[in-house]
Amino acid sequence: MVCKECGKEIPEGRMYCDACLGDMEAQEPEVITISRAQVMKAEKKMRTKWDLVGYVKALPKKNLRLIMLLGAVLTYIAPFFAWMSKSYADVNEQKKMHFASLFDLGGKRDGMALNSSAVTVVALILMLAGIFMLICSTKGYTPLADVFEGRIMKYLPVVLTVFAIVKFFLTKSVRSAWKASAKPSYGIVLCILGLILYSISIVVEEKAEK
Repeated sequence: MVCKECGKEIPEGRMYCDACLGDMEAQEPEVITISRAQVMKAEKKMRTKWDLVGYVKALPKKNLRLIMLLGAVLTYIAPFFAWMSKSYADVNEQKKMHFASLFDLGGKRDGMALNSSAVTVVALILMLAGIFMLICSTKGYTPLADVFEGRIMKYLPVVLTVFAIVKFFLTKSVRSAWKASAKPSYGIVLCILGLILYSISIVVEEKAEK
């Protein structure tokens, strides 16, 4: 605190000024007026900035964020891995196994293509869910994560992933292929694993914050 009489700094805990012996109790407390513009400016400075380097460095120390990131990656890449497999015989009658990702099943190439736009939509939804999960894992390091601060937005990727999985299993062409000779493959496992890891991380994080 500064002495009103002489302007010298008064050490903390002293009841009088060492320079002029002025009584602190007799001095009026200093009132600081802050405008709304100054408050908004201060809040803007306090908002999260892009700190991806800090995010990467913090991951080994924050297990929940690391699990959340792993869930995001698995959910995002799952559509590119095999979701269906089928054995078939070629011209020489040699048995081979054909694996198809969601994009293959959606009709991008021959073989096990189901020519189903619904399957391609499932792939895109899962990729979107993976991106949302990734954003949530950067809370405190990127401005984008502020949008997912609420509980509803945090659980949005879970809803999207569950919806995509259900939509895939209920797609008529997929069920028809399974009835014929195709079988589910490991892409589905990756997707479900990603969903579980992300869900566990946000539930545990919420409990820790409480």
